[in-house]
Amino acid sequence: MDNPDVSFIVCTRSRPRQLLRAIGSISRTIEACPELRSEIVIVENGSQPDLRLDAEEVQSVSRPAECRLLWLDGGGLSVARNAAMAAARGQLLVFTDDDCTVSVPYLSELWKHVQSEGRDAIFGGSVIVPDPDDQHFTMKDAVEPQVFDRSSHPGGFVQGCNFAMTRDVSLRIGPFDRRFGAGTSMRAGEDTDYLIRAHGLGIPILYFPDMRVNHHHGRKTREEVQRLHRDYSFANGALYAKHLAGHPWLMWHFYYAARNAAKEQLGGAFFDGNHELSWASVLKQNLAGAMAFAVNRGRKRQ
Repeated sequence: MDNPDVSFIVCTRSRPRQLLRAIGSISRTIEACPELRSEIVIVENGSQPDLRLDAEEVQSVSRPAECRLLWLDGGGLSVARNAAMAAARGQLLVFTDDDCTVSVPYLSELWKHVQSEGRDAIFGGSVIVPDPDDQHFTMKDAVEPQVFDRSSHPGGFVQGCNFAMTRDVSLRIGPFDRRFGAGTSMRAGEDTDYLIRAHGLGIPILYFPDMRVNHHHGRKTREEVQRLHRDYSFANGALYAKHLAGHPWLMWHFYYAARNAAKEQLGGAFFDGNHELSWASVLKQNLAGAMAFAVNRGRKRQ
């Protein structure tokens, strides 16, 4: 049997109900784009035994698309993403998360952009929080296409739950840095690190709003958002330390945080007043992350 054109990749841990919903949405977008042969690759990354799906359960939701299930004993999100990329057979790799659903036209829209923009790029799209009871965070709803440049912070420009690239692009960039991502001491940031490395290689990073993913993250309280944002800021600080020599432009974003933290002390605006996220907290976590990375940088990256 010929290899598929597209591999959808989902890494999961102990969230069977959300995973089945995600797989169902992927199956529907695959059905809506019959000109492409697609597969789904699921990585079970250390799920609790009673919260782990078997291959038959997964395949029953994914039909008619083929769905392959990999089991890992654990490790951070980067380990799972790397395992999925190694197992994927498609020439176009599409990443989403187990708490997300992709829109029905998603694959058709992505393929349209790949054909019009060329294959040597990273493609990302909008991330919407549809549940009115969920905090409106970890979302991107810009209505116009965007091209990344250094004036934007790379974090969240294209989100890890909604990005795609060809296999050739992934081989140019290399694997995800295992020190970053959920489940690691750096807490997050594996997708941001990947974008920084791609940008350094001259690979365009493109955002298209019609590539829509719904993020059912389930965070109901402001305190949950604050904890998550601390992790993101910590990881950003670690990334500033990692890329200080190769990508010094990132320090402008650290300077921006420091400047705004100073202004905040004089009555200036918060980073996000709705969620009570302060620039002082951003700066504090940036510094903590940079220090943690410096202490641990003797460890092997891959």
